[in-house]
Amino acid sequence: MKRTAILLILSVFLFSCKKEKTSTLVGSWVEEANYTAQSSGAYTWEPASRFPFHISFTGEGQYSSYNDVPAGYGRYQYNPATSDLQLMPAGTQQVYINKVSLLNETYVILDYYSNGVMEKRTKFRKE
Repeated sequence: MKRTAILLILSVFLFSCKKEKTSTLVGSWVEEANYTAQSSGAYTWEPASRFPFHISFTGEGQYSSYNDVPAGYGRYQYNPATSDLQLMPAGTQQVYINKVSLLNETYVILDYYSNGVMEKRTKFRKE
């Protein structure tokens, strides 16, 4: 009887725990919309251009991008704790630091900063 009770308690514990699904940047993403300043100074979401930007991230820390022509490739590092995404284009010493303000299985939103001020936000949909 004791064994059955212990087995029942363990079963309830093991099967009732939800597994957290961790979202990842790895995969291919296509630009869906941009959040930019209008002439009035207000920010609004605008649909992507006719040639949306595509970006792909590999599990090995490489990225590549294109719209209607190749737009660059190189290495990347993503820190989920700080939401920092560093893009390091091949052939340069330049490092672009962006923020990931949303990441789930369907969307990622990247915030682009210049001198500590957000200039633009882009929403990508997983392909």
